[in-house]
Amino acid sequence: MIKVLYLLLLAAVMSGCASLGGVPDGALAPDPVVLSADYDILDLRIEVFRPFTDEATIGSVSESEASDHPLTVNIGNGLAIDANGVLFLRVDELLGLDRYEDFTVRTTHGRRRTIRRTGEDVRIGTWTWNPFLWRTSIEYENETARVNRSIGHFYVGPTEDGFAWAPRDLEQAEVMVRPYEENSFQVGNTVVTYNPDTSQITFSDARGAVSGLLTRERTIIDRIEFEDNQITVYSNSGPLGAMGLSRRAARIYITENGYEIFGENRMSITLADNEVTIVSGWLPGWLGGRERFRLQ
Repeated sequence: MIKVLYLLLLAAVMSGCASLGGVPDGALAPDPVVLSADYDILDLRIEVFRPFTDEATIGSVSESEASDHPLTVNIGNGLAIDANGVLFLRVDELLGLDRYEDFTVRTTHGRRRTIRRTGEDVRIGTWTWNPFLWRTSIEYENETARVNRSIGHFYVGPTEDGFAWAPRDLEQAEVMVRPYEENSFQVGNTVVTYNPDTSQITFSDARGAVSGLLTRERTIIDRIEFEDNQITVYSNSGPLGAMGLSRRAARIYITENGYEIFGENRMSITLADNEVTIVSGWLPGWLGGRERFRLQ
């Protein structure tokens, strides 16, 4: 019996490994790239790439990841990149959610949460039966959102040509996302630029530093290439960047049913009526991790 189970598990692993490098059947061409300023305060994300910094200490090296930031640049195909360089799929867009109307989104498996908007208020939490246990609350007033969390609060709201973020008063905004030049947007200190001739998105520092986005230990996105049937994300770190080198960090394939993503982790994302399902891991779906977002 044990031998049979071992053989079944081995076959499953081999099946998963066999698809590591292949293009999924029916992979579609990405939609045209359209950059736009936006924000995300609903915590409805599927992470594709997160920058990190290696911090050396005596006898060890620890890894510090970039945190999420609410200000984003949408780059099309459901993807967005925030002010801290985190690349993700927008679940609200995949669900067709109108964030200015009443809605309820529930997650199952994975992190069990409920995101609910009623009137001008949004609540995000796990214990839906107790209003005092909501993890996050959002209050809207004249299109400006105050986001209240256990660690404090911040404001996000529209500006003349984009959006702003501030811990206290939007009139003293500390971070903004807005148009920069043709085919480019500035989010924080980063300029996101799309070149239609090369079908690439590149990143630069608005402060003019040649390597302002790089430190010796930091790993960030170098560029994103849009090809016939895939989107490829390249990253670099200080030593690689200094030599003009980068590595392939993730491949994103769009299919009729959703997405297939190959990176640090593999994700198979299925879109259905009012539902997004993510199966993660390099093993077949019935052995991998699972999370589901459902719009009600």
